[in-house]
Amino acid sequence: MPPKLYLHIGINKTGTSAIQRYLSSHRAELVRESVLYPVTGRAGEAHYGLSRALGFAHGKPPVNAQELERLRSALLEEMRASDAQSVILSSEDFVLRGDIARVREFLSAFDCRIVVYLRRHDHWWLSSYNQAVKMVANPPWEPGINAYLQFCRKRKSARASHRELLERWAEVFGVPAICVRPYEAAQNEGGVVADFLRTTGLAELAAGAAGSSERVNESLAGDVVHILDLVQRARISPRMRETLKIKLLAERVA
Repeated sequence: MPPKLYLHIGINKTGTSAIQRYLSSHRAELVRESVLYPVTGRAGEAHYGLSRALGFAHGKPPVNAQELERLRSALLEEMRASDAQSVILSSEDFVLRGDIARVREFLSAFDCRIVVYLRRHDHWWLSSYNQAVKMVANPPWEPGINAYLQFCRKRKSARASHRELLERWAEVFGVPAICVRPYEAAQNEGGVVADFLRTTGLAELAAGAAGSSERVNESLAGDVVHILDLVQRARISPRMRETLKIKLLAERVA
């Protein structure tokens, strides 16, 4: 039987940063459970290097076949060296437009499961706006969440339709391989990290992680978002903008 591989594709704003932080910082515990969270393809705590190489990135083409084969060989060698029986990969950039058949080919040595968390659209868009205000200086939309929503609507965001996303992945990997989880506190017993660990067959680690995982990339209170939006639009130097952002984010209220 081929080794099992769980590919966590997001979506973003569904606890992905917390899941990736846990997987990255608990690699030793995972290996003891015969599970590898590879260094290969990682950029920081997530596998953004891998998703970019496969063509899931804003405005960047996939790498050539030779480089992709080098990456695949490195992944397989890391797994052999670890003696792990299964693998977890995670990058929310896999929800972007890209050739999913290329992902299937790259992971052909594995029995794949695609793990995705879905969040109510009204909650997701509010969190997305919050994140956009944090990240984007001199934003191309007018102030306020309504203007942000109109801007995203014109761009036809790839995250606007859960069904379309799931159908694209199911068409390539098959419906049984798609594991859909709700991003809902009432249904993620012990938190989203514990839920993810249970979903990937790590019930014992899930029990230890329940209720203890740190909050990562938290949302900001409304007044902080408003002030930060003013800072992002102000005609000031990038250095001054970053200094003010750091101060505001240090004062954030979830």
